[in-house]
Order: sequence, then C-alpha cells, then structure tokens
Amino acid sequence: MEMTFKKGQRINGYTITQVISGNKEYREGKEVYQVRNAMGKTFCMKTFCEQTISNRLRNSKGRIIEIEMTKNVHHPSIAAYVDEGKFSFNRRSYQYLVTEWIEGGTMDEMYKMGFLTRDQVIGITRQLLYLIGWLSHRKNAIHINDIRPDNIMVNEEGIEPFLVSLSSATYASEKGISSSMAQHPFMSTDALRGSLSEEADVFSVLMSTYYLFTGKIAWQVEDDHGVVYPQNPDLIDKIRRSKKPTIDKLFCSDRHIDIICQGLMGSYKASEILAALDGAPLLEKNSGDDYRQLSVEDNDDDIFFKNDDNSGLKGNDKHMTVDIEIKQLKGGGFADIAGMDELKRTMHEKVIFPLQNEKLMKEYRLQAPSGMLLYGPPGCGKSFFAEKFAYESGFKFMLVKGSDIASPYFHATQGKIKSLFDKARLNAPVVICFDEFDAMVPRRTETMDEHTVQEVGEFLTQMNNCAADHIFIVATTNRPDMIDPAVLRSGRLDMHVYVPALDEKVREAMFRLHLSGRPLSHDIDYEGLASLTNGYIASDISAIINDAALKAAMRRVKISQQMVIDSIRSIKPSLTPGMLRDYEQLHRRMEGKTSSKMALPRVGFLANVG
Repeated sequence: MEMTFKKGQRINGYTITQVISGNKEYREGKEVYQVRNAMGKTFCMKTFCEQTISNRLRNSKGRIIEIEMTKNVHHPSIAAYVDEGKFSFNRRSYQYLVTEWIEGGTMDEMYKMGFLTRDQVIGITRQLLYLIGWLSHRKNAIHINDIRPDNIMVNEEGIEPFLVSLSSATYASEKGISSSMAQHPFMSTDALRGSLSEEADVFSVLMSTYYLFTGKIAWQVEDDHGVVYPQNPDLIDKIRRSKKPTIDKLFCSDRHIDIICQGLMGSYKASEILAALDGAPLLEKNSGDDYRQLSVEDNDDDIFFKNDDNSGLKGNDKHMTVDIEIKQLKGGGFADIAGMDELKRTMHEKVIFPLQNEKLMKEYRLQAPSGMLLYGPPGCGKSFFAEKFAYESGFKFMLVKGSDIASPYFHATQGKIKSLFDKARLNAPVVICFDEFDAMVPRRTETMDEHTVQEVGEFLTQMNNCAADHIFIVATTNRPDMIDPAVLRSGRLDMHVYVPALDEKVREAMFRLHLSGRPLSHDIDYEGLASLTNGYIASDISAIINDAALKAAMRRVKISQQMVIDSIRSIKPSLTPGMLRDYEQLHRRMEGKTSSKMALPRVGFLANVG
C-alpha cells in the first residue's frame, strides 16, 4: 500500500512529517498524516478523496461525517478541531480535517506494550462513559457507534482517552444511519442490526475494557473458517447469551469484575455503569427491559443516580449543595496590585479581551480560554490577583476552598462539585477561584482512595469547555506538580501562569501600604527596606510592620527606619534561598524547559495476558 502523499509534501500550509494511515482507511478513500504548520506545531491531518471516499463516511446529506462532527462537538475526550479545507492533487479533489495531535498510543498498542495499570484502565472506562453520557444528553444527541481499542487513543501519561475517529458517529434524530457504521466484534447486536443507542456505545466501552483486562474479546464469535463474523447478529446473540464472560481476579477488584461482566450481559446507560463503579448495585436486566433507578442502601444519607438527569447525580440536598456566596465585585481591579505589569498585560490580551468580546471571537473563529492556573511560592498574591482579575473583567466572583465541597457522605462531594458549577452557570458570567486546587484534584495513583478518584473525575467533567457557559476558572496552588495532569490540558485550565516571589518593587509598595496612616519618623527608606527583604512574603511584611509598630507604641515614639530593620532581623523570611531555587526549577519544568517529565509511572501488568 502506497499513500497518496509523501513525507515532506506540503498541503495548504501544512508539511507532512509522518504517514499514519492503515489499509482499511486507505481503501475507504481516507488517509491520516502527522503534519506541522509554519510555526512548527504538530497536528493530525485526515484527507478525504472525493472520487474514492466510501459512502459510509458521508452522512445522509452527503457531507463527510468526521469533519462535521469534529467541528461541532467539543469535548476533552475528542481530539480538538483546528482547521479544514479543500485542495486538488493529480486531477482529484480532496477535503481535509486538521485536529490536535495526541501524544500517546491506542488502547490496543498500550495493551500490547503493557503500559496501563488496572486503575488506569478503570479510569479510562469512566471517562469514556462520561463522554457517552454527555453526548447522549446533548440537545441533538449523538451516538459514537465505533468504540473499540484501536479507535481510542490514550495520552502518554496513560490516564486520558481520546476518540481517534468520529467517522461512524450519528445524530440520534438522523434517519438511514446504519450504512455509516463500521462493523467490528466490539459492537452490540442491537447496533449490528442498525438500532443505535447510548446503551450500544456503553456495551462497546465495556467490551474494550474487558479486552484490556484479558487480551481477548469477551465472546470470540467465529465462522467455520475461524474468522470473526460480526455480520450475523442472531448467531452472536445466541453465543453471548450462552455464557457469562469472566475475568481473572488477579487484575481487578471483585466489584469491578462483576460490573464489567454483568454489564456485558445486559443493556445499560452510562450513568448506571458509573453509579455501579461508584458503589451502587447494578440491577440485572436484558436488552429491552425498562430502565430502573439504581440506589445505594436506603437511609437518610442516600446518594443515588437517576437516568432522567443529565449528570445522573442526585441526592439529599443538605449534603449535595454548596453554600458559596456569588459576589458582584465593585471597586478597583489591577490598579490595586503593585507590580505584576507583564502578568496584567497578558491577562488583558489573552483572557479579558476574549471573554468580553464574544461576537468578535466567533467572527475570527477564536475560542476564549476556560481557565488558568496561578502557581508559585506561597504568600505571593495568587488569590488576591484572582479576586482583582474578577474586578477587572466585570464578572461575578466565587471563592471556593476545599472545605466548601468536602463531605463525609458517600458521593456527596461529587454532588457538591456539580452543584457548584450548576450555580455558576445560572449566574454567569462568573469567575470561580479555587484556592489550593492541588488538594481538590490531586494526581490520580493506584493507591489513591477510590472516592477521591471519582471526585477528580467529576471536576474533569464539569470543567470541560467552561468558556462556552461564560465561566472562567482561576485555580491557585503552591504545588502544580501534585495536580492531576488531565486537569491542566486545553479546554480546562488552558493557561499556566507562574506568580514568582515578591520582587523589590512589590515589596516596596507593600511597605508603603502597611506603614500608611501610622506615626512615622522622617528617615523611612522604602527602597532600602525592600532591598533587605528578599524571600519575604506578604504576611511576613505585615508581621514586620506590626512588630515595629508595637515597639514604637510601647515607647510612645514614631516608627523609625531602624525599628523596622530590627524587626526584619528578628523575623525570618518564609521563603529560603533553597525554596526559591526549587520553585524556579518547578517553573521551568511546567514550561517544558527541562527534561524532567511529570508523568505517572507505567506498570506493565497486561503484557503476558493470554
């Protein structure tokens, strides 16, 4: 097989750097390439030949399904749309689609290389189920119809899935859609018969999960020649009903095993499987059964899932709602902040201007950011800057601390996270400031408590493309390396801004602020005081002035330069030179200026599975 385009060839401003296509795609008139633009950024390009493209890749209106779906559906588990266009080559006409490039491998490849842990597999399953539930509850619901291990990319950290192709996706309202499906052994028999649904996509996710745990398809359906034969739904139904699939319990908890295997025997919505993974019982049912509510044990603290809610999360209001004040801030904005001039300019250009000029952004096909992470040493004004940013933007403001969403009740924290975002959407435009965000969305690991993993997953779901809901997130942290990497990708926290230790200009302004209105001698040298306080944070400077003022008050004299210097000598800085060096190194890592990677260790537990 020889691809149409070669490495180094240019297509409408993009240079091909690698050929990705497989035989099947080539036969259908579709080819896939890695490309770079003039700025050197890497993307994925898919070309479609008008003369040879398979009818399966077009919708009922003759449009190429993948281009239309990718352009109109924005979700962190779908490779983001970048560009599209048309061109001619060798007397043939082509359309092309450009999307973001995902570093990683397909679930198939990750399985073969043994790069996925059991918790990562369950995490991938959860995120795919969230995607299915989200697509199914859109105003114009969408069914994917092509979920299989080689159509799911997993990022290089092994924790976040992306759909490789939407070429079989269909709107639930569209007629005559069965011809667009690519048949494969991971499909439900209902889908093979042309009956597309949320439940059919859920079945494909569970089949893919089963494959990752075992290295096998749950039921190997073959004809007389030993060939997988998905085109015969009746035969497949008979075989699947004859035996419940099993998974070696060496690789997964008993509960997860039971959910996956039981889920394959029935017909379930995404919210039902998610509820079961979170601890609710999974009720037995076959295809065609009425959908019933799933709940945990009946008591006053029940938190349960119900199918008629978009997120599936309901419960006792006193445990599932947040009581956070939404302020309409009045007063000064960035003018109240000493220094940080470059940061202020960046915020105006890259955040405030897009948020305040929505029509202009649409006209120029630009997308406003959804959020930013302010990170750096403690006590350097990150939370204060976030509040002043809300003043400057004119948006309402919500300050959220970990205690605002914490709860001892089962699933209640997840409910509070959803309640928080629901409240923000009702009061948009809103700036939500999450203080000490690393405690709310810690990096997921194998040893982490399962409920914390679920709470991080809820944050990921709620944060998806918040800009579309006129919500902007500002998260502050001293430890960005402790935050789950999935939170930091585009569509969630788009911008990562380092707030360094207070420089001399800022420290001088703080001395002026704290000494203002007090009885002072004429020898106060603000610049001199600032030069003596490298490594001191805002609270340190406040403590210094209060200490000097107390000594002056006891002697009933004015505060002098020497009194302040004596207080500086008696109060140690919160940031030592070693800590400042560590934060500068962390800053370089976050910007990718060192070779150190903040990624989860990969544990190969699947490589030798039959």
